[in-house]
Amino acid sequence: MTSFLANSHPKQSPKRRITSRLVGKCKTTRFQPNEFKADSPDRAPIPNVEWWDMPLLRSDNYSDVGSIEDNLRMEKITIYVQHPEPLAESLPPIPAQPIRLTSKERKKLRTQHRLLREKDRQEAIRQGLMEAPKDKVKMSNVFYAAGSEVVQEPTKSERRIRAATAERLQAHVDRNIARKLTPAECSEKKKRKLFHDSNCSDTVVSVYRINNQVEANLSKGIGN
Repeated sequence: MTSFLANSHPKQSPKRRITSRLVGKCKTTRFQPNEFKADSPDRAPIPNVEWWDMPLLRSDNYSDVGSIEDNLRMEKITIYVQHPEPLAESLPPIPAQPIRLTSKERKKLRTQHRLLREKDRQEAIRQGLMEAPKDKVKMSNVFYAAGSEVVQEPTKSERRIRAATAERLQAHVDRNIARKLTPAECSEKKKRKLFHDSNCSDTVVSVYRINNQVEANLSKGIGN
């Protein structure tokens, strides 16, 4: 009984077993093993000489290479490594994207910049390059800032404090006026934000047309 089973199922060699497995896979994928040939139109023709061997050969065929000294250009063979020329980039370079920070990171960055500016200002005052700012005395902290002067001359101290407060307010208003943009600059800034904003690559606009206006109170939200 054992010999009958051994004869009915002979042991296959590894090569035959791999071949039968490949044939089975080819049948499941619906193509024959010899379907793809060397002369298939999908493949490029094999050149007579590869491009990296052309500078070294004296002829255009490998069959002419008999002795190395006669058929090879020995002067081209050196101890140096020849790097191929880089191909030109077909795709345009990707522009650098701006780094988007979270609200906490922006707040931390503003704090660091403010501390650096204050440190530079204090250093300039210490070296005498900048005049030291006057004490910011207000009516709420007059007793802590002026001290005994307020008790001795209260009217004069109050007049001086109110004049200093008005001077600081006027300087603040003057700085705002100097920093304020003209109407032409405001228009230019608005156009730059709409059409030349670096944070967004394109501007999305929706246009609607209303033929019959039913509700009269909706006209304030519709432009002409």
